Amino acid sequence: MSKVPLSTPFLRPFEVVIWGDNKDKPLFRMQIMQYSEDEARDDCRREFKRCIPLGSAGPLVKRIDVLDGFRHTSKERQRGLFEDLAECCLGESMDDVQGATVNLLLTAVQRRAKNLPDALTRWNELMHRGRAALDRRYTGQTDQRDRAAESEIGKRLFEQ
Repeated sequence: MSKVPLSTPFLRPFEVVIWGDNKDKPLFRMQIMQYSEDEARDDCRREFKRCIPLGSAGPLVKRIDVLDGFRHTSKERQRGLFEDLAECCLGESMDDVQGATVNLLLTAVQRRAKNLPDALTRWNELMHRGRAALDRRYTGQTDQRDRAAESEIGKRLFEQ
């Protein structure tokens, strides 16, 4: 009989999102370090129940999403960075958010480009992509992004 090596369990980052009737805004969101998806889901359920007043049935839970904390694809990394930056901007004025965003873009373009013509080319590409995205969003021809998540982030930013 051969020995089966035991694997050492390790903590992994998870984000657990609890959804109710409203598809634009989750009932509860939690980032947690846990050994498995099931443990992360159970811990989040317990935390969510603690937020419900005693004697109240609380809102109806329709779905619980457990997302691993790793961003594997470029799209996942970009979305995760967007969510992280949006979280940092909560409570700030839109003028300050826009100014900081432009400075972030300028710094990223400057570090990537070798010289001014390369930087201007990259800047023009970014502005063209932004203009095309605005056209799609204002005409209702949005891309394949998750509208619920984007509207939730937008609402949190504009609630101030």
